[in-house]
Amino acid sequence: MAQNALFLQGAAGDVNTEPCCQDEEQGEPILRRIGASYTKDLQRGLEIGGTPLSLVPLDAALETVAMPCDPVTATELRDMAARLCQLGAAPFMINRMEEMALYLEAGGSAKAALDFQVLRVGDLFIHAVPGEPFVEVGCQLMASSPGRMVLVAEVANDNGRYFPTPEVFRMNPEIVVPSSRSGYGYYESRFAGFGRYRANYSENVGPFVTERLLRMARGLCQQREDPAGYQRKE
Repeated sequence: MAQNALFLQGAAGDVNTEPCCQDEEQGEPILRRIGASYTKDLQRGLEIGGTPLSLVPLDAALETVAMPCDPVTATELRDMAARLCQLGAAPFMINRMEEMALYLEAGGSAKAALDFQVLRVGDLFIHAVPGEPFVEVGCQLMASSPGRMVLVAEVANDNGRYFPTPEVFRMNPEIVVPSSRSGYGYYESRFAGFGRYRANYSENVGPFVTERLLRMARGLCQQREDPAGYQRKE
């Protein structure tokens, strides 16, 4: 049984926006701007109209995929925990490092294998991502997918945490940063997997997620129409 159902959290990737770590007074003006933008886009789409979407064929692909992960040892994790403690970082960060070290020492593996899925409803393709792709990753999926209408469903079938771009990894090379940034940005991009007893992903994880789902979507297009339905090409 999947840990998470299909959840259309962000149709173009991660929906965490600027006010997500602000108080209500600071975040409200930004949320109003974002809400107005969504409404304007919806109104424009309704005015323009469009051509109907085909709802056949129906198909799906599901694969369990070994994720690209960087190796790590219990000693390295304990060292990170000690340095985070010196910085006065949030306790949950320190706890995750120490827990992961114990997990590895007990024979656990700092790897991740996640379920990737693509659902096809005619012209509509839903790319089900088992975690939270950063918005650039989701936009690349939408731009390159063979579907006429494309959606990216986050946290679908599992929660493998965040899938950033290589640029984000390079911007945040280490967990040891000024304490003013503790808990936002670098930790989520590089070490959030430890919160799920998984390794930190390699910096190519974003392109990896995109290419794997696109390959699956292209596979669903290798079909032919048939009077009695349709059959997958051999």
